[in-house]
Amino acid sequence: MVTLVTKHPSVYAQFLAGNFTVKKTTHAFSAIALDQAHEQNNALVKGDGGAVGLTENPAALRRWMVSGPEMARLISEFQATTEKRMKKTELKHHEQTKHTQVAFARDVRALTRVMGKMGNPFCEDSKDLLVLDSRDLADPAVINTLHQIEKLGQEQYDTYVNERLVHQTKPITDPIKRNNLHIFNQPPVREKSRTQFQAFLRIDENKVELFAFLATRIATTETEKQIIITNHQEVLCTQPRDVVGLAPCSHEEADTRILLHVQDAVRQGYTKVSIRTVDNVVILAVAAAGRLDIDELWVAFATGKNFRYLAAHEMAVALGPNKCRGLPFFHAFTGCDTVSCFGGRGKKTAWETWKAYDEVTDEVTTAFCTLAATPTISTVDDYMDSLERFVVLLYDRTSSQEHVNEARKHLFTQRSRSIEPSHQLEKPSDNTSRELPTKPASAGA
Repeated sequence: MVTLVTKHPSVYAQFLAGNFTVKKTTHAFSAIALDQAHEQNNALVKGDGGAVGLTENPAALRRWMVSGPEMARLISEFQATTEKRMKKTELKHHEQTKHTQVAFARDVRALTRVMGKMGNPFCEDSKDLLVLDSRDLADPAVINTLHQIEKLGQEQYDTYVNERLVHQTKPITDPIKRNNLHIFNQPPVREKSRTQFQAFLRIDENKVELFAFLATRIATTETEKQIIITNHQEVLCTQPRDVVGLAPCSHEEADTRILLHVQDAVRQGYTKVSIRTVDNVVILAVAAAGRLDIDELWVAFATGKNFRYLAAHEMAVALGPNKCRGLPFFHAFTGCDTVSCFGGRGKKTAWETWKAYDEVTDEVTTAFCTLAATPTISTVDDYMDSLERFVVLLYDRTSSQEHVNEARKHLFTQRSRSIEPSHQLEKPSDNTSRELPTKPASAGA
């Protein structure tokens, strides 16, 4: 074939003209090689039964050899005539259909989405070997296989030729040993690419560096808006201003830090503020709305279909100034991030108890307000009786007991249990301690 152009130029010209194939239909791109067409014609001549048994009868074999091709030609012409009447001749490529093109466009869009989400794999500058669609990192053994596979194949080929053909030290039928190489579909260790953002954020040092980078970039952004952001304990702003009231940033929780920014906004002259949160900042926002000189304080709360705007300023007006001041201690006393809640009693029950207690006397409200303002040990001791009475009503609204231990004894005897000596109340057992806490939690604990 290499010397065909010089030894047989006429045959070479026919090859260039495409005359080494045959078309059985009028469809485009449907040409097949001559030997393949010959095999198909033989299959038509043989028919469904084939030529089995004809070689044993010379007369039947000769009749079949003469009539077989002619019968096959007649059947093919009849089928071709029927197909022409039933459908039009299609001159397009078999992939030039609407369904094929729609599927191809869908695949292209899916590929572009993956590349937009995971990055362009052809711009990857790392030395890692990864799968394009999933960005899974290949095992080092697989990488070593790809680096050495060409050299290994050449060495095995040279060994095969020398041993079986040149020196003939092994028979040519001797089997070749299988190479147990590590490949993609059998990696011993599977790990995600380091470019995956979620895996990147699992490392604390990465988060610290990322937040510092974002804070610096945001603070240097050219914008007319005033954006305040913290970098460790430093407070940065996109506009030149005094940040003494905000720095240093020593808050461990975002709840109190948000309210500090609200207070700063009020000092800057803003009268309408919106807070975005998914946490229990609502209680603190209502308490802040009652004491800040602000017209409107909105809380954008929750996510998804549960997302809604809460008017903290309207809640503060409905509750009144006293309860607004006592809300922070109420929140801490009935259970928060660092304080355990009462057994079997949640916020709703505690709130209903506060309202019922407040209808009789305002001692609890006064205690909550004072402890929210000055949560000292001496203040807790001063209002311990009111707090114990509140806890008693939290578990039994009809109880006349004033202290927790007395209420525990009363609730214990209501369950038909034997009464222990009175000195046991000073050190309650495990069973009785679950009914009521021995002493209310202190403010700010």
